[in-house]
Amino acid sequence: MEINKLWEMYEESITKEVQLKKKDEIEKSPFVAIESCTQNGISNGILQCLKELEKDKGKVFRKAYHLYCKAQGINANTGFGFWIPVKERLPEQDTNVIACFDDGFITGVEYTNDWELWADSGEVVAWMPLPEPYKEK
Repeated sequence: MEINKLWEMYEESITKEVQLKKKDEIEKSPFVAIESCTQNGISNGILQCLKELEKDKGKVFRKAYHLYCKAQGINANTGFGFWIPVKERLPEQDTNVIACFDDGFITGVEYTNDWELWADSGEVVAWMPLPEPYKEK
C-alpha cells in the first residue's frame, strides 16, 4: 500500500475519532464510547504501520500531530483555528468569533443578523472560532 494512502486513511480515521469524542461528551452514550475506543484503535493501528514504513519516526509523529490538530480545528503552527471564508460557511447565530474584514482588519465580533452591526466597518470575508478561555491551573 502506498504511504500517502495510509496518511489519507489516518487523517480520515483521526477526524472520525475526534468527532466521536465530541459526540460522547454530549450524549454520554456507552455505544458512542465503545465506537470511539474502536476508532482510536484503528487510528493507532494505521499510525503503527506508518511508523514501520517511514524511515524518520520524528516526521511521523510531527505529521500525525498536525493532522490531529487539524481534526480538532486547530492550526498546529499557530495554536489558533483556521480561517473559514464566509462564502464557505457562516458561524452559528449569536456566536462570538474572530472576524477578518476585506481591508485586513481583524477583531472579535458577535455574529448576529448576517453581520449587519458591522456593515459600516467593511465586509467580513472570513472568520474563526474563539480559542478556549484561559483556565487557571
